[in-house]
Amino acid sequence: MTDDDINKSFFNGMNSHSDIVLDSDDSDYVEFTYFDYLLSKPPADHVIISKDNTLYKYWCALELILCLLSSYYYAYLATFLEYEDTNEVVDPIGNNNKGITLFFELYFAISIGLKFFLEYDDDNSPLPVRNLSKIADRYLKGDFI
Repeated sequence: MTDDDINKSFFNGMNSHSDIVLDSDDSDYVEFTYFDYLLSKPPADHVIISKDNTLYKYWCALELILCLLSSYYYAYLATFLEYEDTNEVVDPIGNNNKGITLFFELYFAISIGLKFFLEYDDDNSPLPVRNLSKIADRYLKGDFI
């Protein structure tokens, strides 16, 4: 088989098992599975989040909205909650404070954790930094505190 034949038949199609067929005849059949794709990259590349990731952008937009809502919610809790003699909280709007508070806190904790996996641009390099230790070091020394 010549190089020209390979170029013509490269990515000829997908079979029923989602494997890439490199040639149309069965004599030169090569399987490329998702597992092969996973092994072709370093493990850290599979967990690092790109700055341009659409899902992460939506996550950040929701985080901004929740920051605003949680500040009003916590101001409400500080102002209107009453404590009885038994140290039980009496809330005039209902008894669901723990669920709402837990939701806010879990969302913000996950957001903190995600920032340890977010690539960043370095002034000295044209490519974004995708090294987990450099990302964590930069985040701990910068925006974490």
